[in-house]
Amino acid sequence: MRAGLLQNALALAAAPTFFGVLVGACRNFDEDLAVCRSAGRCGAPPDGAVVSDSGSDSGSGGQNDGGTDGGTDGGAADGGIVAPSGLCSSAGICWENPLPQGNPLLAVWSDSPSDTWVAGLGGTLMHWDGGGWADHRVSGGVGLRGLWGDGAGRVWLVGEQGLLRRWNGSGWEDLPAPNRTFHDIRANGPAELWVAGDEYVHWGDGTSWNEARFDAGYFLKVWPADAGAYLADDVGRMFHFDSSARQFTSIAHDGGAIWDIWGDGERLWVAGDSRLVGEWTGVSWAWERWTSGTEAYRAIWGDGSGNLWLAGEGGNLLRLDGGGGPSWPPEPPYPPTLLDLEGSDQDNLWAVGTAGTVLQRSDGGWARHGSGPWSDLNAVACGSGRVLGFGPRQWIFERSSGGWVRSDLPVVPCSSCGDFYDALGLPDGGFVAVGGQIQAVYAGGQWYASPIAPGLFGVWASKDGELWGAGSGGLYSYSEVGNWELALQTPNLSLNDVFGNDQGEMWAVGTGGIIRHRIDGGWIGEDTGTTALYAVWGVGSEAWAVGEPATVLRRGASGWSQVPAQFDPGARFTGVWGSGPQDVWVIGTGLAYHFNGNQWSKVDVGTPNDLRGVCGDGKNVWMVGELGTVLRR
Repeated sequence: MRAGLLQNALALAAAPTFFGVLVGACRNFDEDLAVCRSAGRCGAPPDGAVVSDSGSDSGSGGQNDGGTDGGTDGGAADGGIVAPSGLCSSAGICWENPLPQGNPLLAVWSDSPSDTWVAGLGGTLMHWDGGGWADHRVSGGVGLRGLWGDGAGRVWLVGEQGLLRRWNGSGWEDLPAPNRTFHDIRANGPAELWVAGDEYVHWGDGTSWNEARFDAGYFLKVWPADAGAYLADDVGRMFHFDSSARQFTSIAHDGGAIWDIWGDGERLWVAGDSRLVGEWTGVSWAWERWTSGTEAYRAIWGDGSGNLWLAGEGGNLLRLDGGGGPSWPPEPPYPPTLLDLEGSDQDNLWAVGTAGTVLQRSDGGWARHGSGPWSDLNAVACGSGRVLGFGPRQWIFERSSGGWVRSDLPVVPCSSCGDFYDALGLPDGGFVAVGGQIQAVYAGGQWYASPIAPGLFGVWASKDGELWGAGSGGLYSYSEVGNWELALQTPNLSLNDVFGNDQGEMWAVGTGGIIRHRIDGGWIGEDTGTTALYAVWGVGSEAWAVGEPATVLRRGASGWSQVPAQFDPGARFTGVWGSGPQDVWVIGTGLAYHFNGNQWSKVDVGTPNDLRGVCGDGKNVWMVGELGTVLRR
């Protein structure tokens, strides 16, 4: 779907439906963070703490791949740009945005500004020594969910599949534990560990364990206190567990989920939905909602002197003093959701969250570790030495030697316009992007954007300069008078993608497994009965279409058939791209498969994030997705 020459690109840009507004110069966001934020931008400056990769690379397209190479960059699509990269998977697929990586981080532990651990999904585990990040990832992509340290150099780590490990100062060692998912770990010292897991609470010395089971839900958080521990579960309940009596006592609160618990030995605080904060004085609980709003507080931490910090959805950070309420307005919010807070004192406090967010508070202020925009990316386009990402309608994202940067598109006065869903790079240097009643074109060195009548999910251009769009209600062609006109109607069904070959054949795919094939100037149906198809790509007379559940179709001489390979059951494939019949890539949520002409193999992409677009140049491949995810092979 990423081929063809749009010969009338300038005419398209000059059509009445476009506004001739030039995009401002690309910014690399090396300004002060406060200035950047006051301008309403998501980008943030690099802090010099980016992990360098091992030298893998990728191309652009609308899908992803999983191969590896030994170069640092290059190829026709990237114009020889050497962009910074971060952590890499076992298959050599490396992060280009955000940096150093973009997997959700669920836990942080810090003994000092030069000794901090962060852990999260996809086996992500990193250590900060004061000068840079070291990669300690856990193989197999196991989700890591909890960290705790004793201040003497020992750190404990818990996660999925019964993972329980201890850092001894030089390496991680496995400890015996039941094969369950563990969500949190705390302790009253190295001989009294408490672990919250699926339906169970565990306590022991790390070698032998006691356990108690509750009949429903699973425990998210645990805090040892009052001859046992306080627990919060996944359905909004809170308990005190008496370890001697092995008895759970329910604690009433103001409703919603309880996300975190913290105590200083005398008092206990909890944080929850809709900015709920609770305090236990040792006698009774007091509940209130600090500041207005509906966002959840996902983490709480105190310095032992009555000063508390709260973090949560929308990147909100709030400091509370010992007076019982906000001491000043919340500190500047960061867009991703913050999921954990931990530190050794108020000048060594860390917050982590979605999109690989790592924030550090020192000398009275917060700074971000890493760089790159966080906005969702739905499509990627390669061409003429450039790689561009598309998502929110007001921006474009471009790969540069300084990383991925964001630039403004012309303002489109359209309240109903949505995001961009697909994009196309052209050999003549042009680009076309389409989306929810919006389109953008790069031609003659300028970007133009305008509203359009149909909502389009896919775009393709023929070698003769014909432009086609797949969207709500059918297939559309771009007319000489500057309008999208319905060329093929599909009542009550949407077409999600369109692609064609140099012989004049075209395929359009969509909801309900619909496939329409254009041959000899006419359209015929080739429906397969699958649930949904999201993308199509081909070469010569062969074509591939992907969707759900675990659907990868190939069209040969005898028609369409499911590829005979073992894909993850229930997988949702959203993109397909290839450089030829011996190099085809399929992507989806946290996964990619590669076809070498003989067999399909699953490729370690190193992230559970939703991947939505892929493209390449035969040497390099880029994959893009949620929260600014950009991967390069």
